[in-house]
Amino acid sequence: FLRTQNHYKTVILDSITEIQKLNMLGLMADAVRLNPNKDPDRPLIDDWGKSTEQMRKLIRHFRDLQMHVIITALAQEVKDERDGSITVKPSLPGKLADEICGMLDIVGYLGVMERTVEGQRITTRQLLVQPMGKFIAKDRSNKLGQFIENPTIPKLLDAIVPKN
Repeated sequence: FLRTQNHYKTVILDSITEIQKLNMLGLMADAVRLNPNKDPDRPLIDDWGKSTEQMRKLIRHFRDLQMHVIITALAQEVKDERDGSITVKPSLPGKLADEICGMLDIVGYLGVMERTVEGQRITTRQLLVQPMGKFIAKDRSNKLGQFIENPTIPKLLDAIVPKN
Protein backbone atom coordinates (compact mmCIF):
# COMPACT_ATOMS: atom_id res chain seq x y z
CA PHE A 1 0.00 0.00 0.00
CA LEU A 2 1.08 3.57 -0.65
CA ARG A 3 -0.17 5.72 2.22
CA THR A 4 -0.59 9.49 2.28
CA GLN A 5 -2.19 11.47 5.14
CA ASN A 6 -3.92 8.38 6.58
CA HIS A 7 -5.41 7.42 3.20
CA TYR A 8 -4.31 4.49 1.12
CA LYS A 9 -3.84 5.35 -2.53
CA THR A 10 -2.98 1.97 -4.03
CA VAL A 11 -3.72 -1.70 -3.39
CA ILE A 12 -2.11 -4.59 -5.25
CA LEU A 13 -3.56 -8.11 -5.54
CA ASP A 14 -0.66 -10.42 -6.40
CA SER A 15 -1.82 -12.68 -7.90
CA ILE A 16 -5.49 -13.15 -8.74
CA THR A 17 -4.56 -16.59 -10.10
CA GLU A 18 -3.39 -17.69 -6.64
CA ILE A 19 -6.33 -15.96 -4.91
CA GLN A 20 -8.75 -17.96 -7.09
CA LYS A 21 -6.97 -21.22 -6.23
CA LEU A 22 -7.14 -20.39 -2.52
CA ASN A 23 -10.83 -19.54 -2.93
CA MET A 24 -11.50 -22.95 -4.47
CA LEU A 25 -9.53 -24.70 -1.70
CA GLY A 26 -11.68 -22.92 0.88
CA LEU A 27 -14.90 -23.83 -0.92
CA MET A 28 -13.86 -27.47 -1.16
CA ALA A 29 -12.90 -27.58 2.54
CA ASP A 30 -16.36 -26.22 3.40
CA ALA A 31 -18.02 -28.76 1.10
CA VAL A 32 -16.13 -31.64 2.74
CA ARG A 33 -17.23 -30.44 6.19
CA LEU A 34 -20.83 -30.63 4.98
CA ASN A 35 -20.33 -33.93 3.15
CA PRO A 36 -17.36 -36.02 4.37
CA ASN A 37 -17.75 -38.34 1.35
CA LYS A 38 -16.98 -35.53 -1.11
CA ASP A 39 -13.57 -35.72 -2.80
CA PRO A 40 -11.83 -32.40 -1.96
CA ASP A 41 -9.68 -32.68 -5.10
CA ARG A 42 -12.59 -33.01 -7.55
CA PRO A 43 -14.73 -29.88 -7.67
CA LEU A 44 -18.06 -30.19 -9.43
CA ILE A 45 -19.61 -27.69 -11.82
CA ASP A 46 -21.51 -26.06 -8.93
CA ASP A 47 -18.23 -25.59 -7.04
CA TRP A 48 -16.63 -23.89 -10.06
CA GLY A 49 -19.70 -21.70 -10.49
CA LYS A 50 -19.64 -20.62 -6.85
CA SER A 51 -15.92 -19.84 -6.99
CA THR A 52 -16.35 -17.85 -10.20
CA GLU A 53 -19.16 -15.78 -8.71
CA GLN A 54 -17.17 -15.09 -5.53
CA MET A 55 -14.17 -14.01 -7.63
CA ARG A 56 -16.36 -11.68 -9.74
CA LYS A 57 -17.61 -10.02 -6.54
CA LEU A 58 -14.08 -9.72 -5.12
CA ILE A 59 -12.71 -8.14 -8.30
CA ARG A 60 -15.63 -5.70 -8.54
CA HIS A 61 -15.26 -4.67 -4.88
CA PHE A 62 -11.58 -3.90 -5.36
CA ARG A 63 -12.11 -2.27 -8.77
CA ASP A 64 -14.70 0.09 -7.27
CA LEU A 65 -12.45 1.33 -4.45
CA GLN A 66 -11.50 5.00 -4.56
CA MET A 67 -7.82 4.20 -5.11
CA HIS A 68 -5.48 2.68 -7.65
CA VAL A 69 -6.00 -1.08 -7.87
CA ILE A 70 -3.38 -3.26 -9.51
CA ILE A 71 -4.14 -6.92 -10.10
CA THR A 72 -1.52 -9.35 -11.34
CA ALA A 73 -2.20 -12.77 -12.83
CA LEU A 74 -0.20 -15.58 -14.31
CA ALA A 75 -0.62 -15.94 -18.08
CA GLN A 76 -2.08 -18.89 -19.93
CA GLU A 77 -2.22 -19.74 -23.61
CA VAL A 78 -5.69 -20.79 -24.75
CA LYS A 79 -6.24 -22.56 -28.08
CA ASP A 80 -9.43 -21.90 -30.01
CA GLU A 81 -10.57 -25.35 -31.09
CA ARG A 82 -12.48 -23.92 -34.09
CA ASP A 83 -9.58 -22.22 -35.86
CA GLY A 84 -6.48 -23.27 -33.89
CA SER A 85 -5.57 -19.71 -32.91
CA ILE A 86 -3.79 -19.09 -29.60
CA THR A 87 -4.70 -16.27 -27.20
CA VAL A 88 -2.71 -15.28 -24.12
CA LYS A 89 -4.96 -14.22 -21.25
CA PRO A 90 -5.01 -14.28 -17.43
CA SER A 91 -4.72 -17.75 -15.95
CA LEU A 92 -8.20 -18.06 -14.49
CA PRO A 93 -10.82 -20.77 -15.01
CA GLY A 94 -13.49 -20.63 -17.69
CA LYS A 95 -15.05 -17.33 -18.65
CA LEU A 96 -13.47 -15.50 -15.70
CA ALA A 97 -10.27 -14.96 -17.70
CA ASP A 98 -12.19 -12.94 -20.30
CA GLU A 99 -14.52 -11.27 -17.82
CA ILE A 100 -11.74 -9.82 -15.66
CA CYS A 101 -10.26 -8.17 -18.77
CA GLY A 102 -13.62 -6.50 -19.40
CA MET A 103 -13.97 -5.31 -15.79
CA LEU A 104 -10.70 -3.37 -15.71
CA ASP A 105 -9.59 -0.14 -17.38
CA ILE A 106 -6.07 -1.24 -18.26
CA VAL A 107 -5.01 -4.78 -19.10
CA GLY A 108 -1.38 -5.46 -19.89
CA TYR A 109 0.98 -8.28 -20.65
CA LEU A 110 4.47 -8.01 -19.14
CA GLY A 111 7.14 -9.70 -21.20
CA VAL A 112 10.87 -9.67 -21.77
CA MET A 113 12.33 -8.42 -25.02
CA GLU A 114 15.88 -9.13 -26.10
CA ARG A 115 17.56 -7.26 -28.93
CA THR A 116 21.03 -6.43 -30.15
CA VAL A 117 22.12 -2.80 -30.33
CA GLU A 118 25.60 -2.00 -31.67
CA GLY A 119 26.70 -5.57 -31.02
CA GLN A 120 25.47 -5.64 -27.41
CA ARG A 121 22.63 -7.84 -26.19
CA ILE A 122 20.04 -5.69 -24.38
CA THR A 123 17.18 -7.13 -22.32
CA THR A 124 14.20 -4.97 -21.40
CA ARG A 125 10.82 -5.60 -19.85
CA GLN A 126 7.84 -4.33 -21.79
CA LEU A 127 4.27 -3.91 -20.63
CA LEU A 128 2.06 -4.32 -23.69
CA VAL A 129 -1.16 -2.30 -23.20
CA GLN A 130 -2.70 -2.58 -26.67
CA PRO A 131 -3.74 -5.85 -28.31
CA MET A 132 -1.00 -7.36 -30.45
CA GLY A 133 -0.96 -10.78 -32.03
CA LYS A 134 -2.07 -13.37 -29.51
CA PHE A 135 -1.95 -11.02 -26.49
CA ILE A 136 -5.06 -9.52 -24.90
CA ALA A 137 -4.42 -5.95 -23.73
CA LYS A 138 -6.19 -2.59 -23.54
CA ASP A 139 -5.84 0.95 -22.20
CA ARG A 140 -9.07 2.90 -21.70
CA SER A 141 -7.05 5.93 -20.57
CA ASN A 142 -5.43 6.15 -24.03
CA LYS A 143 -2.34 7.58 -22.31
CA LEU A 144 0.09 4.67 -22.41
CA GLY A 145 0.65 4.09 -26.12
CA GLN A 146 1.35 0.58 -27.40
CA PHE A 147 3.69 -0.46 -24.58
CA ILE A 148 5.73 0.84 -21.65
CA GLU A 149 9.42 -0.09 -21.62
CA ASN A 150 10.83 -1.09 -18.22
CA PRO A 151 7.56 -0.22 -16.45
CA THR A 152 7.36 0.80 -12.81
CA ILE A 153 4.32 1.78 -10.77
CA PRO A 154 5.48 5.44 -10.57
CA LYS A 155 6.09 5.49 -14.34
CA LEU A 156 2.57 4.16 -15.01
CA LEU A 157 0.91 6.53 -12.54
CA ASP A 158 2.81 9.52 -13.94
CA ALA A 159 1.51 8.66 -17.41
CA ILE A 160 -2.11 8.04 -16.36
CA VAL A 161 -2.83 10.42 -13.46
CA PRO A 162 -2.87 14.16 -14.22
CA LYS A 163 -0.54 16.29 -12.12
CA ASN A 164 -2.25 18.63 -9.64
